[in-house]
Amino acid sequence: MSTSAAFDAVGSYIFGSMSDRIGRVPILYGGFLINMIPVLMVSIIGVPGNRDSNAYAFIFLWAILLGIADAVWMTVTPSIIAELFQDRESQSAFASFTMWRSFTTAMMSLVGPFLPLQFRTALLGGSILLAGVVQIFVGSSGIQRND
Repeated sequence: MSTSAAFDAVGSYIFGSMSDRIGRVPILYGGFLINMIPVLMVSIIGVPGNRDSNAYAFIFLWAILLGIADAVWMTVTPSIIAELFQDRESQSAFASFTMWRSFTTAMMSLVGPFLPLQFRTALLGGSILLAGVVQIFVGSSGIQRND
């Protein structure tokens, strides 16, 4: 978890600066692609066993990629919310976003250990694909830069 959090912290700074220069939507697309890599890794390769010599490298790579992707989602999404909504609306939109993010994190922490890995991976992949569809909508709405 500390590996993911470290890359999340550094990535937030980097992607925040990059999104100001090149636009929010390209950064979101990159985050989507980076987020799909760990899902595909688990779906295709599976999780290596404890005796596999590559197990630690796999876990660290997975944590690094998820940390980078999380940095994109948690840095750029609030900026897009602020651009899409006006004053009071942006406050309630950001509150809703934060509430649902916290709710889903809590629910997965509670029920996740009881769900099979394949189901959790499919759920994560489906959520990322849904976020990708929303990104296409946001990208077509003209939100590109915060000048």
